[in-house]
Amino acid sequence: MTTTFSLKKVQEVADIRTDTAAANLGSLMQNLQRQEAKLALLVQYQEEYQERLRRAKQRGLDGLALRNFHDFLDRLEHALTEQRTSVAQAKRSVERGRDEWRTLDQRSRAYDMLSERSDTTARRRAATAEQKQQDAHAARVARKPI
Repeated sequence: MTTTFSLKKVQEVADIRTDTAAANLGSLMQNLQRQEAKLALLVQYQEEYQERLRRAKQRGLDGLALRNFHDFLDRLEHALTEQRTSVAQAKRSVERGRDEWRTLDQRSRAYDMLSERSDTTARRRAATAEQKQQDAHAARVARKPI
């Protein structure tokens, strides 16, 4: 009985850890989506600003304005590089979180299987003990003279 109780406790702890890992994975995935959305916004802004520069060049612009456009595009390119790094880090975090969740989920399922086997074995033993009692009772009844 102690084994069953200990196994149930271990199973409960494993389930809690798996649930926590799943929640953590969800948070990591949301963070990745936010990082990717920021990157997409920066890319879109860069494309729009490059188009504005192209149109300004067609209309003609002085050297200072051209330099300001290029300086801004350089800062935007730096922001894009940093954001791509953030996205890559978020992807690695999601993969680590997914690996952790898979490991914990697999362990939790293994404890579930062990628990089921333990329950099955206990039921089988109880059924065997009950059958022995019935057989013993039937033998005693059969031996009694009528």
